[in-house]
Parts: sequence; structure tokens; C-alpha cells
Amino acid sequence: MKRRNYLFVFFIAMLSILLTSCSFENDEAEKKEKNVSLSSISVTKKPSKNTYLIDESFDSTGMVVKAYYSDFSNKEITNKVKINGFDSSKEDSFQKIVVEYSENGITKTDSFYITIKAPEVKIQYEITYKNVISWVNSIGTTWVQVIAEITNTGDVPIYLSSSSYDLEDSNGQIIASKQYISTYPDVIKSGEKGYLYDETTLENTVDGAITVIPRISAKPAKVSCIRYEVSEISITDTTYFGPKMVGRIKNTTTKDEDGTIYVVAILYDSNKKPIGVLSDSIYEDLPAGEKIGFEATSLSLPENITSDSIDSYLVFAYPNQYQFD
Repeated sequence: MKRRNYLFVFFIAMLSILLTSCSFENDEAEKKEKNVSLSSISVTKKPSKNTYLIDESFDSTGMVVKAYYSDFSNKEITNKVKINGFDSSKEDSFQKIVVEYSENGITKTDSFYITIKAPEVKIQYEITYKNVISWVNSIGTTWVQVIAEITNTGDVPIYLSSSSYDLEDSNGQIIASKQYISTYPDVIKSGEKGYLYDETTLENTVDGAITVIPRISAKPAKVSCIRYEVSEISITDTTYFGPKMVGRIKNTTTKDEDGTIYVVAILYDSNKKPIGVLSDSIYEDLPAGEKIGFEATSLSLPENITSDSIDSYLVFAYPNQYQFD
């Protein structure tokens, strides 16, 4: 008995589909016989999905299209239209999608716009080292040296811009807050390390340990990671400003550089921990293939940092690259 009910329901459903199809075809034939022609079509309801990621397929869910005729009648034709213009192979803020319908030799179109976006790029990084050293120099000024090491633990390059930090005393009380602190280099590739570094003075001496709380400004890099070749490096001690590094850089790219070039040397102790930064800014043009000298120094390093205490170093030489978003 149940099997008969199922067969009856199935029969009724198939008959309904057949009658609907015949009705649509008969409707078209009847309009042709009465000399009623297609006047226009309209996307009366756009698809629910209007933003796509690269390589996604078109989704017409929610779309409603109607045809309008010379006798002022209309009917829904959503399942009869063609979709033209969809291309998700690249980004496009205003991609025009054309909906096309033909009937009795007459073709009409309507259109709407969608957006194709690249997948959101996510960066990953860790603060793998941070340290603060304070000292009082020969004229009684209290200095602090702040270092934070940023390791790119993700799969995409990271752009570092000016960052900030807070300093706390041993009781957790804030004693300083600094903004617009330099980070080096501009771009760090996957697995590379970058550095927030500052040498500054405090109004008062601080008893006990000082803790730094770095706040890193990092974004997915949209500029290229450009590095110049560094050679002929030597390190000597100066009378008042600690170690000094001299050497040459070579523009190994095919582009002449007419902007600022930064040279930054990260100094490490025997435990491979960063202990200071030497830097130089070059404002001369550097044509492709040419070399230029540099002289990297510091503002005020702790007195115990000398050329003998430097176990190794890493030198970055790169053009200044701005990224605004």
C-alpha cells in the first residue's frame, strides 16, 4: 500500500514538471502566433552573492530575471538566461555581468556589477627577544637602550613601520611611553628577523629591572624586499660613540636609486643575542651596478659594548620604501 502511494506521488510530480515545460513552450508559440515580441528583460533581483574571491565560481542563487513583451505581459525567465562577463581570475572592483535572453530571434540583455577580491593575506610573527639596558653616562644623563626582535613566522613577507613601546619598572609601574620608533629593515621575509630599536634618555634614574612592552606595527608587504650587497666591512672603536662600522654597498638591482638608502648593522654577542644597532643614512644617488661607502654609528651604546664584545653582526642595506596601506 505504501509503495503505491510513493509511485502515485512520483507520477504526479513528473506530470507537473512535464506540464510546466509544455506550458512554457506553448506560451512562447502562442506569443509568436499573436505577433507578440520580446521588448526587454530585467534582473529584478540580483544574486545574493556579489563579492567573490579569486578563482571562485559564479553563484546565481537568489537572482530573479523577468522578460517583458510588447503586449505588456511579463514572465520569469531566470532559468533560461545566459551569464556573460564573469571572470574571477584576477581582482576587479567593478566587474560587469551581462544577463542575456533570446526568444523568437530577438535577444535582450540586462546587467549588474560584482566585485572580485584577492584572499585576505594573514601575517604571523613573534617577539622572540626583548631587552632593556639603562646606564648613567659620565655627565649624569640616564640612558636606556631598548631592543625587540620580531621573527616572521608566517609564509608571506611582512612590512614593518614605525612602532612604539612602554617601559615598566620592577613594580609594574609605567615609567615611559615612546611612539614612532624605528624598525629595521622595512621588509622581512618568511623566517627572517626584524628589530625595533631605540636609544633614548630618561629624566630620572630607575632602580631595579626595567621591562619593555613593544607594540609592533606590521602589515602584509606590498612592496618588494630589496637588499643591496654589502662588502669590505670593518669595525673600530670611537672615542665617544662606541663601535663604528665602515664598508661599501653595491646596487645589485637594475634600477638606479635616487632616494634615501639605509644601512643597519645588528650586533650580536656570543650567545647570538642582539646587543646594539649601528646605522647610516645615505642621501646620494646610487646607479645600478655602482658602489658607495657607508659609516654606521650609534647615538649612545652602553659602555661595555666595544668592538671586542661583538661576536657577529648582520647588515641590511636597502632603499627606503613607503607603504601606506
